Amino acid sequence: MQLQYEITPADHLEMIKAVRVGGTARILRVCIDVLGMALGIFIYICGDRVTGLFFILFFLLLAIVSLSLLPWWIARRRYRRNARLFSLRTVTLDDNGLTSDSKIAHTEIKWENFERLRETKNLFLLHQTKDCVGIIPKRAVANQEDLAKLRSLLQSKVRS
Repeated sequence: MQLQYEITPADHLEMIKAVRVGGTARILRVCIDVLGMALGIFIYICGDRVTGLFFILFFLLLAIVSLSLLPWWIARRRYRRNARLFSLRTVTLDDNGLTSDSKIAHTEIKWENFERLRETKNLFLLHQTKDCVGIIPKRAVANQEDLAKLRSLLQSKVRS
């Protein structure tokens, strides 16, 4: 099976969200934000309304930035700095593995080098390691029948 596609900023962001969601640091940030807002509510109830509102708004803003905006900004920055890595490529999937050809590289990876397959709404993610993830957008296939064939091939060759 041969596919041709570019990895878009939206694909890259979806991959980052799928790979990075969870994690101890993220859970710790959420806990700190919740505790900060709870402290703000407590201070507000105790009578210091200005300080209470400050704490509530500060930790709410911190939660919004760290949970939604910051990952988006980081993904966009990585994408812009490495745009050639995401350019048009031709990917061939066969019984031996995956071969990818682009303007900057020719890569051949045998199926046994993939540790994990993950499927998201719009992507197939092929993990070589925890931090090295290949992206195959579902839009790269022409129709649902080809998508089913691709899914079947990947599931038969890569551990889930």
